[in-house]
Amino acid sequence: LMMIDLLKQHVDPGTIEIPQPSGGMFLFVRLKIETHPDFPTLSPSIIAKRVFDTMVEEKVLAVPGLYFRAPSLDALTPEEEARKTFFRISFSLPPPDVMKQGVERIGRALARDWRL
Repeated sequence: LMMIDLLKQHVDPGTIEIPQPSGGMFLFVRLKIETHPDFPTLSPSIIAKRVFDTMVEEKVLAVPGLYFRAPSLDALTPEEEARKTFFRISFSLPPPDVMKQGVERIGRALARDWRL
């Protein structure tokens, strides 16, 4: 729960949705692509790639949720894809001070990308 509290404190709520966790060492966080200033001009996948690049620039490694998604034969509309864009973060190893730094960096990356 500490990770969720940190996300709520340091990340603009217009950029992410934090699902209720069910346990484990990872948290899947939804990017609110539909609120991004470049949507729908740019596709959700392009926006997500830019967001992950911005996170790397801020020295945060998050795993794009598409790596955990099963292939689908159904094509998604941009709006459907926007609602299914997640990233995965791990919170099992970092001590609290490092976790806080990481979440602050996530918040900076998302604020930069959303131009807040």
